[in-house]
Amino acid sequence: MVIISERVTGRIDGEFVVFLIGMRVNRWWKVLQWLRVALAMPRMLRELHGKPELGFLGAEQGARIPQAGALGREPRVIV
Repeated sequence: MVIISERVTGRIDGEFVVFLIGMRVNRWWKVLQWLRVALAMPRMLRELHGKPELGFLGAEQGARIPQAGALGREPRVIV
């Protein structure tokens, strides 16, 4: 895994759209409120993967648990 600390851009001819889907859990103890979304995510990704005409390019899944004191840090791009 490489961390890119500077801003980077790409050159693309024509139109290009990036659609990001995801979720953030703010209250872990309220499982019933976020569990349905968490369980629906793999189904959404399977449907997009199964229909290449929709333009699905790829996906990354994972969970990140913030560390104490992580608020206020500058964002990083991880490739």
